[in-house]
Amino acid sequence: MGYIQPSIDIIYHWGCVMNESWLYILAITFLGAALSFMAVISYTLLIREREKSKRDNIMLDLFREGMERQVYNLNSKILEEANRFKDVNHLILEASESREDDFYKKLGIEKNIVKPEKDLVFVLTPFHPDFEQRYKAISDACLDLRLKCERGDEVQTRGSILRYIVNRLISARVVVAVLDGRSPNVYYELGLAHMMNKKVLLIAKSPKGVPVDLRGEQIIMFDDMESLRSAVAENLKSALISN
Repeated sequence: MGYIQPSIDIIYHWGCVMNESWLYILAITFLGAALSFMAVISYTLLIREREKSKRDNIMLDLFREGMERQVYNLNSKILEEANRFKDVNHLILEASESREDDFYKKLGIEKNIVKPEKDLVFVLTPFHPDFEQRYKAISDACLDLRLKCERGDEVQTRGSILRYIVNRLISARVVVAVLDGRSPNVYYELGLAHMMNKKVLLIAKSPKGVPVDLRGEQIIMFDDMESLRSAVAENLKSALISN
């Protein structure tokens, strides 16, 4: 009997150890399953968020296209009536009947006196902090080519701001227009640059923000500021050669 009691104690101790091991294994297994479940849930939520973002972008594009289609339809209806067209567009008709020089005279500009600057690149961009990095990339590209880069808000001027901008547009050898943001000022000044037959570089982050009537033009697209700087430099080289 003296030999049996130690054997029983050993078996009992071994059973306790085995029970603790199984509990440990079960705990590890449960923890692993819980972490896997949480990872699956997180991944599912991430996928849903991405799909929601894609759906939102698609809905935004459809809404924009719908609005442009409605504007087009309304314009078509207005143009059907000649008298109505004259009433709505009388300012445009009157401006087209006058000479281009009248536009400059009203601003007090003698176009023939304004000196062209062979190294001037004038930038049309929204005056907003979100576009500062774009302007810096354009300015750096000009600096690489030893060109002078300006925009409308860099010089404090008395009197008409439009007069100053028109003067700089006349003087500029190349005009760069940032289309992102759909700034009315940028598009108005871009129209003036086209009227002056200036060499213009168009820039946009994505074609989605570009108006329909400009999507057929050559537009410099970019992924980041470094690619923008490089693309502007290359296009400026080509513009200087052809201009």
